[in-house]
Amino acid sequence: MFNKLTIYADLYWKIIGPKENADWWKKNWSEEMFLIICDIKNLEFKQLFSVVLSVIFRFKNSEEFKPKIINKVKKLLLYMFREVTIRGGFPRNASNDIIFPLLNEARKGEKEFLEDSEILKEEFNDQKTKEIYKKLLEEYEAGKNSIYRFILRSYYWEKLRREKELGKVLGIGIKEDLLKYEAEHIIAKNPRQKSIDYQKFDPVINSLGNYTLLTSNDNKKFADKLWPEKRVWIKKLGNDCLLNVLKEEKKLVEKEQLEVSDIQRRKERIIKEIEDFKLFTP
Repeated sequence: MFNKLTIYADLYWKIIGPKENADWWKKNWSEEMFLIICDIKNLEFKQLFSVVLSVIFRFKNSEEFKPKIINKVKKLLLYMFREVTIRGGFPRNASNDIIFPLLNEARKGEKEFLEDSEILKEEFNDQKTKEIYKKLLEEYEAGKNSIYRFILRSYYWEKLRREKELGKVLGIGIKEDLLKYEAEHIIAKNPRQKSIDYQKFDPVINSLGNYTLLTSNDNKKFADKLWPEKRVWIKKLGNDCLLNVLKEEKKLVEKEQLEVSDIQRRKERIIKEIEDFKLFTP
């Protein structure tokens, strides 16, 4: 019993510290599984820890099934993102509906675990997926940077995957390279000198269109600056800020003053591309 507890404790550490255990994940599972675990940790889906723990303990030697098992864990991540994060569903309900039944199936074997429940089948049908793109992402406002970090990392990776030459210029050859990027407001959320005119951005300040990704450790120095000053800093970052990379984004940085319509149009464009890329579907 003590040996099993020791093994479980070690595996649990692999889950809560994926970056520190990157080599282990890649060797024993895959780079894709490593990135999925990073996303689970980033989005704070603690409800999935028990499933992942059960999977990596129960199926560690199931080489034949590992690709499908990894895909199933990814599907669970996407379900939680859509149901709990975007729709605002209760994590406890997700656990009752999805997590607990899956733990039981994992005990039975690979084939039982891989069988999708009716809830998962329904979640990823065309109608619900269209609702995610056409309505929920449009209305969504994240309370945490980690959520937009997940959305934008997924979005930018697909953009760069399709534009391989641009990825080479940035030094981004694999999805893991995007882990160093953090989410940052374009228009500052809490500027030091907030004018009456600046209040016009309040309706869009936490929208997807007002976020980008950057790597600089100096973001705290400029996070609360008004756009004219923050824009100069963003331009100096070069490729360390992805707002400088895509031609559609560069036009925004060149503007000395931004309007609410600029942020709104950017959000609409990103959501349209997310739909075209079929992101957040298995």
